Amino acid sequence: MGKPRRSFRIALFAFLTAIPTALGYVLGPITHSINYLFSVLSLPGLGPGLPGTLHLGFTPLVAVTVLARAYLGRGAALVEGVLLAITGIIFHPSEPAIIRGPKDVLLGVGVELVLLRKREGDAFSTSEAVVASFVGGLLSYLPYLTLAIPLSLYTLGLFYISLLILMSGYLVSCLIGGYIAGQVLEVLPPEMAWRGAPAG
Repeated sequence: MGKPRRSFRIALFAFLTAIPTALGYVLGPITHSINYLFSVLSLPGLGPGLPGTLHLGFTPLVAVTVLARAYLGRGAALVEGVLLAITGIIFHPSEPAIIRGPKDVLLGVGVELVLLRKREGDAFSTSEAVVASFVGGLLSYLPYLTLAIPLSLYTLGLFYISLLILMSGYLVSCLIGGYIAGQVLEVLPPEMAWRGAPAG
């Protein structure tokens, strides 16, 4: 099966990269509303305020990274991560570039690692998409370690784990993104995209 032609790849990369920026204007207010409810609700034994906050703006980034890997083959998740990093630095300057850039790139690296054995046109299951998104989310935390003072590996490991707990909403957002990507892949399997993009 031939690889999709260059124009198809460029068009799909551009489309996928634009999705998170467009949805950000919708998901931002929704996220703030949900997190406000978390802050005022209470559960028995936990007191006021539920633990953790959601970051739904990260969900579409995860979804399009998995979709890029599924539809465009090996290396596409990494390329998508680079594109998301560039657009994120430009359109979302609230987060330092030294964090935002590597964060999105490492998301792509994580997705690539999990789906390394998948070939062009292979079927993808929702569980594979969810696992890839979760690992990508774990790797995307690594840039936050640059904010830590020089520590021993043991202490740095404890710091990373505590960071994951404090920012667990990101992981939830990653899992949601992976699930969404998996559902899209069930409706539009990769082999259909490859069939519509002849070699050339």
